[in-house]
This record gives sequence, C-alpha cells and structure tokens, in this order.
Amino acid sequence: MKIKKILAAVAAAAVAVSTMAINSFAAITNADGGNYVYDVMANGYNVTDIYGVSFTISDFDATQGIGGGVGANSPSTGWESHDWANQGKEITLDGNTVTLKKDTPIFKDTDVTDPTNPYAQLWIQAWWGSDITVDNVVVLDKDGNALASSAAAPAETEATTATAEEDKTEADAAAAEDDTAAVAEGEADVADEDAADVEETTDEAADADVEETTDETTEDAADTTTEDVAAPAADAGTTEAAATGNVAVASIAAVMAVAGAAAIAAKKRK
Repeated sequence: MKIKKILAAVAAAAVAVSTMAINSFAAITNADGGNYVYDVMANGYNVTDIYGVSFTISDFDATQGIGGGVGANSPSTGWESHDWANQGKEITLDGNTVTLKKDTPIFKDTDVTDPTNPYAQLWIQAWWGSDITVDNVVVLDKDGNALASSAAAPAETEATTATAEEDKTEADAAAAEDDTAAVAEGEADVADEDAADVEETTDEAADADVEETTDETTEDAADTTTEDVAAPAADAGTTEAAATGNVAVASIAAVMAVAGAAAIAAKKRK
C-alpha cells in the first residue's frame, strides 16, 4: 500500500514537472523553426571584422523570467552557444538587448572560402519564460560599435544591377526615340524643302505656260485682227461700185431740186 502511494506521488510529481516545463517553454514569434538566424555573409559583412552581436527584443514579460541561447554558427565555430537570461546567466538581458561580445573575431576567413559549404551566421533562441520578438540585429566590431556592411547583400546587389540595367534600357530607348524623332524631323524638313522646290518649280512652269499661252493668244488675236481688216480689201470692187451708185443718186436729186425751184420762180414772175 505504501509502495502504491509512493508510485502515485512520483507519477503526480512527474506530471506536475511536465506541466511546468510545458508552461515555461518560450519561443521567438518571428523566428523560423525556433532559431532566429542572421546570415552575415548574405548581408555583406567581412566576417573577420565581426567581434559580437546585439539582438533587440520586445513583447516579453520579464516578471515570468526569461532566457535562452545566443551564439554563432560556421565551419570554424560549429554551433557555438552562450546562455542568456534576465538574471543569473553568462549574458544578462540589458533592458531589451541581448549582447554577445568577444575579444577576438568570431569567424575566420575560411568560413567564407570553404569550398564545400561556406556559411557564417549569428543566432538567438528563447528557451524558457516569456515569448520574445526580435526587432533588430546590430553586428559589432572590436570596439563594440556597430559594424558597417562592407558590401551590399547579394539580393540587394542583384536588385541594384537590375535597376541599373532597367535604367540603361530606358535611357537607350529614350535616346533611340530622340534619334528617331530627329530623323523624322530631318526627313520632314527635307520633305518640306522638296515640296517648296516642287511648288516653286510648278509655279515657274505655270507662269511659263501662262506667258506662252498669252503670247500665243496675243499672236492669234493679232492674226485674227489682220485677217479681219484685210478681208474687206478682197471686196474693194463691190464697195467702190456701191459708193459710185450713191453719188449718182445724190446728183439726180440735186438737179431735180434746182428744177423745182426754177419752176416756182417762173410762176411768181407771171
């Protein structure tokens, strides 16, 4: 009977411990698979200049107690881990910052030149207490200051290259459009000049035709006038005869008038 009670007590204690463990398990809300990993190679850092890292966290309840691990991962470091917590661990939470700082570079240059699997990462985990969210990562130099990236990250470089190529393509297209417009304008000017030449030539030809037509018309009119004037000359005999007949009639009338006047005078004398 006592043995059964002891076993029951042990079982209850085990359940209680399991429940406490489950309730105290913590996580990083924006981590992938429980590990928040920062790839220093992908972000363009010279790995041999890296002496530390600071992770800024939020959304935690320090009254519950909080802690986890922080470290590095590379061919030279392996999975290097350091404990952190709000108290009592190697690294103490400072406000809302977890900082790992070493006296020597964390990585070696062979980490990025490894022929089979080059990589260099900094990471943080939450193991117990409150959940956390990682807001910012600052890579540190030997003096504990923020280390500037020595080069753009590959993704950023590709985006920059793509943007530069796109800008170049747009510039080339704009230049080609300007050239086309210039050629079109030049062709339009040539066409206008050709049209002006054609118009001038046409006007000159038209003036020449008009002048020639006028000369021909004048010449024809002159010929017509000459012919009209000359035509009566062909009937000169007829015209002269008609004129002679009229003169004879006039003479006869005059004689008759004189005779009548004489007769009237004779009667008066009587």
